[in-house]
Formats: sequence, C-alpha cells, structure tokens
Amino acid sequence: MELACDSDRLWSFTHENFWLDTIRKQIQPDDYINIITNEIPTYFFTDPGRARGRELAAKRREEVDAYLAANIQSASAAMRYNDNHAHPRLAKLGHNLYLSKLLDKTRRAYTAYHDNG
Repeated sequence: MELACDSDRLWSFTHENFWLDTIRKQIQPDDYINIITNEIPTYFFTDPGRARGRELAAKRREEVDAYLAANIQSASAAMRYNDNHAHPRLAKLGHNLYLSKLLDKTRRAYTAYHDNG
C-alpha cells in the first residue's frame, strides 16, 4: 500500500505537474523546487519512493536553473536598454515591471508549448 501511495505522490515531481503547480499555486519555480525537495524525507513512505523523488527533483532543478538563466539573460538586456534610455527611477520601475511581465509571459509560453507538444 505504501508503494502505491509513493507512486501517486511521484506525480508532484513530474515535469508536467511541477510547472503547472508553479502557475496554479502562484509560486516562483526556484522557491517551489526548494519546498518540494525539502519535503522528500517526510512526503514519501518508502526508501525507493524517496530515491525516485530525489531523482525527479534533480531533473526539475536543472529545468528551473535553465529557466532562470534565460530570464536573467533577457532581463539583463532590458536593463542595459533602460540604463541608456530612461530616467533612473523610471528605469528601475520599468525594469521591475518588465521582469514581472517577462515571468508571466514565459510561463504562459512554456505551458502552451508543452500542452501542445
């Protein structure tokens, strides 16, 4: 019975569910991967379940790192533009707004791609 429960709980660590949960729960991917990784010891009932959970969490960590690197690269380009073309206070405000919109846009694009892929 415990093995069946662990199998069901592994769904939380799959690619599809992880990214959908970040949207549903309105949580940043890097925060969410930390939360679910820290819960592994108590979330699973069996050692094989915990081991597979750690494997899947490591894969999600790689995805999150790649996702954040892409966003940082885009934000850096926007910041360089703002630094050269706007009043400093407006540039900071614009940069923060840009990052927020970029995160939303990237999540929507990522979800749409994987829903249709």
